[in-house]
Amino acid sequence: MIGGQAKLAADTAARGPQLDQARPNSTHLKTETLRRKVSLGFQAGDCLRYEFTQKRTVELDLRDLAANASGRPVTSGRVRVEQRGELLVKIYEERPGDDGGWIVGFELQRPFIKMSAPDAQQASASQDFSKVMAGEILAFVERNGRIGKFIALPSMSADALNQWKDILARWQVVLADDPSATRWTRREEDTTGIYLATYVRQPGSPTQIIKTKTTYIEVRTANQSTLNGTSKITGSTVIMLNPHPVRIAGQESVQLASRGLGPNVYSESEFVFQLLHSGFRTDIAQAGPGKAAQWAAAPASLPWSAQPSPSGDAILITPGTGAAVARAHIAGLAELLARGGAESPEEQKFMEKLYDAVKADDGAVEAIMDQLGRPDCSKEMASVLIGVLGAAGTEMAQHSLLSMVADANWPREQREMSVFSFAQVQQPIAGVEAALQALHAEQGPY
Repeated sequence: MIGGQAKLAADTAARGPQLDQARPNSTHLKTETLRRKVSLGFQAGDCLRYEFTQKRTVELDLRDLAANASGRPVTSGRVRVEQRGELLVKIYEERPGDDGGWIVGFELQRPFIKMSAPDAQQASASQDFSKVMAGEILAFVERNGRIGKFIALPSMSADALNQWKDILARWQVVLADDPSATRWTRREEDTTGIYLATYVRQPGSPTQIIKTKTTYIEVRTANQSTLNGTSKITGSTVIMLNPHPVRIAGQESVQLASRGLGPNVYSESEFVFQLLHSGFRTDIAQAGPGKAAQWAAAPASLPWSAQPSPSGDAILITPGTGAAVARAHIAGLAELLARGGAESPEEQKFMEKLYDAVKADDGAVEAIMDQLGRPDCSKEMASVLIGVLGAAGTEMAQHSLLSMVADANWPREQREMSVFSFAQVQQPIAGVEAALQALHAEQGPY
């Protein structure tokens, strides 16, 4: 059984070789972050060294699968995975601009990857992970912290690449577009699939953020095929920023129930990234141009997130632009409502534009959820935005509505609106009916 949160809070002692000099102007990091508004505060030449540990237990329940295949019962299989090492984060180059970021190298020094299972042969084979993890992952980290395209050595095995995806997904922190936001929702990806994550900045503590996975939108198997089923996630991650991550510690339990021919999966994880040292290294800064050229020359077919591909000129809002388009429409809608324009033809036009943005790009849903999470979001604004999500009815929109209904921290009125908005949904996603029935049995959030 995995230990409690108190165990995760234990500080690790700083160790490992010191960097060659302190970062220039390091005392002004917070001021620089505020000036840039949304940023992790990295600079070219920075090197961050983390103590990383993760313990995970994964159980595959094959009984339903065996019954479908042969009618004979099969016991469940349990695997325990332990990962540890020193994660080196090297900032090679900074790309300026609002849509800029950093070319970053990730390297796991002194890696130790151990898997234990009843099958001794599996446990023996897992020892190779400690060796194949050698080498550097090169990635583009956007200014808000989202990891974009990344590349690895051609010699790196698929198993090692999955280990890296798991580590990077744990380390990734995606900040809000608005630095004053206290709650925001983002679409992210890990080795299990694509999920929604809710971030909450603690009141009075702008450097502490709680990240919670709410649901998996898409679950994928080892061969990247989609698994039809439902998910239940508990646990959270505590993130300390100053302004870059200085500590990330979390616990997580995931239950994936498949429909049809497929295993049920149960996993429990606890993980910690503890910053041991940060500073400036001349060799990293000098290697920046070469690393940036290497990253730019790599094929664009290695994205971190499985974003939908543009389908020609018919879609004017292409993936990646929906959030900006939605924010512009929301700003215009706010001005209209401030002038008393509720229920006017102009309001209807804004609703139609937001509807189109949500249908075209999931980023528009993130922008809407950001606005709904603002303390100054009016009832009129919330009614329009939640209505748009229900009318559009995309998977992302429905998952976002469900996350609001299930989370008691959202305002009561918004949760009620979210329930009623499902009356507009023409193709409910799996789990909606069961979730609403469960809420009705509990007398709902209202």
